[in-house]
Amino acid sequence: MKQPLLLITFCCFSLLANAAPRISNVKGSTENNATLVINGQGFGSHASINNVWFLGGKNGWIENSAVGTDPVTAPGTIRIYGSQGKLDRVTDKDKWSGSKSINLEVNPSNPSSNGAWASTWAYHYQPGFRKIFVSFWYKFQMVRFPSPGKSDPQHKFIGITRSGYDQCPQGADPLRSTNLWYWGYNINESMNFTHTPHIENFAWVGCPVPAGLDGPFTWYAFDYVFYNVRGIGYSYPPHGAAGMKSLAPYRETMRGAIDTTGLAARYNFDFGRWNRIDVTYDLGTRGNFDGRLKIRVLKPDGPYAGQQTGIDAEKILFYSDKPSATLPGGCSRCKPDLRDAFVWYNLFDRTSGGGGDQIVNNFIDDPYAQVETEARVEIGNNPDYEKATKLELQKPLSWSDTAVSVTLNYGGSFKGGDSAYLYVIDANGTASPGIPLTLGHADTLPPAAPGNLRKS
Repeated sequence: MKQPLLLITFCCFSLLANAAPRISNVKGSTENNATLVINGQGFGSHASINNVWFLGGKNGWIENSAVGTDPVTAPGTIRIYGSQGKLDRVTDKDKWSGSKSINLEVNPSNPSSNGAWASTWAYHYQPGFRKIFVSFWYKFQMVRFPSPGKSDPQHKFIGITRSGYDQCPQGADPLRSTNLWYWGYNINESMNFTHTPHIENFAWVGCPVPAGLDGPFTWYAFDYVFYNVRGIGYSYPPHGAAGMKSLAPYRETMRGAIDTTGLAARYNFDFGRWNRIDVTYDLGTRGNFDGRLKIRVLKPDGPYAGQQTGIDAEKILFYSDKPSATLPGGCSRCKPDLRDAFVWYNLFDRTSGGGGDQIVNNFIDDPYAQVETEARVEIGNNPDYEKATKLELQKPLSWSDTAVSVTLNYGGSFKGGDSAYLYVIDANGTASPGIPLTLGHADTLPPAAPGNLRKS
């Protein structure tokens, strides 16, 4: 069967220096999973073009894997663990695109190894990054609510782990710190919120305490990250140059820094519906306010359909008051400036709620990750990328300043015959104007150029 072929040309006679990327023409088939070549200017470079991790797509790993498959076999690295979960792995219970997704299930039929937590989690391991862009489709589904008096008030959802010791001074493996952003809520049949979403950042390394000392761990707090969200937050560590005095007050100060009036209503995802979550995390340079955390929630359907919401922390301070030389053993193998992995959690804190007995699915579909760049290609439903209410990432195959090729991905937002817009986003997150495409359309001739244009 002949593949539909697209060739659309757009005239572009002059570009300002450092302008947004601009597409001049697009060639190739617009069938799902076909190769599309995009020509233009200002695309820049793609720092991880040979290491883009994408499990979605028509012929992607999720879709081609048997139900129950362990994601440890996925390309790249994704590992699932759980102290209380059936580890449903690849599932056909629900999906955003295709017929399958990954499920992180919490189910009390599997005994927990830690009475304080009910949890299942997975992570994509990418050692030694300073900046990461992650996008995925997510659905939180409460299968069974907790019994009365057994609500779990804290649900941890996503995280970014840091590099720490390769080995503790005593030779044991360390507990490594995690930077978490999660929604805090009281799970009941009304799904009422008791806390607004907030960020919890405590950067520490825990090593086993030598025999005879109080333990079981000693904490070496040497790496802090502080946020300033729309002017609300801390432009300097809240406890001064001496750093964090204890973990609990630090968590509370960061919660206070993020909480603002109406935040929960504006920034929360829809329970029981698919939402796209984008996370851009740029640690910046140590000691400077040049890092960034941006989390966007795209809601394609339901009562909040069309909303793009999230948190945009434009200034992040990465700070340390304990350089590696002051740590036990000199920490000659420390890597405090980098991060190691992006983590998906389905984790409930039981310490305040008395222990829940809920059954919860966390469905994840079409996960995409890359480090050190925001460069990417997407299709959406608006000429302006920032105003699109439907968006799907495309798998890049090659990248230069003037040409990009991708494997076309309709995702769950589009189908053959739909109209869409194509965008190229550069390494800094600046999107090109969208150009129109008809997906799965028949052969298309380039439009005739108007005769009254003059080169400027």
